Amino acid sequence: MNKIHVLIGGSGFIGNSLIKNLLEAGFEVRCVDDDTSQNFNFTAKRYGDNKNVKFFRGDINSETSLNWVISETKGRKVIIWHLAANSDIQSGSLSPNLDAQKTFMTTVSVCNLMDLIDVTNVNFASTSAVYGELIDQDIFSENSKTKPISFYGVAKLASERFLEIKADSKLIPLLIFRFANIVGAPATHGVLFDFINRIKASPHKLKVLGDGNQTKSYLHVDSLVEMMLNLLSDNQVGTFNLGPGDSGISVREIAENLVNHLVNPMEIEFGSTKRGWEGDAIRVLMSTNKYEKIISKAPLSSAASIHTAIHEISEQLNLNIVCPESAVQ
Repeated sequence: MNKIHVLIGGSGFIGNSLIKNLLEAGFEVRCVDDDTSQNFNFTAKRYGDNKNVKFFRGDINSETSLNWVISETKGRKVIIWHLAANSDIQSGSLSPNLDAQKTFMTTVSVCNLMDLIDVTNVNFASTSAVYGELIDQDIFSENSKTKPISFYGVAKLASERFLEIKADSKLIPLLIFRFANIVGAPATHGVLFDFINRIKASPHKLKVLGDGNQTKSYLHVDSLVEMMLNLLSDNQVGTFNLGPGDSGISVREIAENLVNHLVNPMEIEFGSTKRGWEGDAIRVLMSTNKYEKIISKAPLSSAASIHTAIHEISEQLNLNIVCPESAVQ
C-alpha cells in the first residue's frame, strides 16, 4: 500500500505545486490548512475532483484538525510535509504573536501529531531567514552560524530544533529545507505580488520599500518542489539549502524588470532606507553545493525565476504585460 502524504498548510502556492506532483506520481494526499493565505478554495477546486486528495479547512493547532488527520490516516504509513507558517513576514515584524502561533506553534502541533499517527518521514519548510543577513561572509552554507533578525526567522529556527529532537527520539527521518525566496503562482505574498498589486492600485508610480539594493536568492516554486522530492526519493536526511545557488538579484533589478514588461512603463520611486521594513534582510545568498553533490541538475537562476514569475503572477492578478524579449523578436 502506498504511503499517504499529509500536507500541513498545504493550500498555499508551495503546497499547490507539491499536491500536483504527488498526485501525478500516484500518491494519496491529505491537506489541512487554516486558509490564512486565502488560497484554500482555489486549491481545493483545482484538485478536488481527484479521488486521491481530500482537503480540510482548519488550524492544525486545533483538536478538530488533529482528529481529522488521525481519522484520515488510520492504519496508514504517513509522510508529513510541514508547510504551515505565517507567510506575511512584513506583518509579522509588527506582531510577534503571528509567528509565535502560525510559525512556531504549528510545529509544536506537528510534534504532537508524530505521537498519534504512524509517521515514516517528516519534511519541514524552513527558510534562509534563519541565517540572518550577510555581513562578514559571501554566502551561507548549511554550516553557517544562524542569527535570524526577524520573528519569522527565530520561529523557524526554533521549529527546526523542536523537530530534530522529536524526530531523533522516534527515529523518524527528517528533512529540513532552508528555502530561498520562492516565487511563482498562485502567489499570496512576496515582492512581485506586492509590486503588481501596487501597480494596479496606482498605475503612475511604483513605490519600492527600501533603496532597492536588497539582494537575495530567488527560486521558482516548480524548481523548489522538484528539489524537495529529489531529496526525499533519494532517502536523504538533514538540512539542505534550496535555491538557485547564484549571486541573487536586487529589488531594484526586480522592479525594473517588471516595469519593462508594462504596456505603459512607469516611474519607480525607491525609498531611502537600506531595509524595506524591520526584519528585512539586506543581503542573503545561499550555497547549494550540498544539494548539487547529490543531484546535479541546476534549477532556474534567480533572474530566470523572477522573469517566469512576472508572467505567472501578472496573469494571476490580471495585469496586462508585454514581454520585452517577445517585443524584440
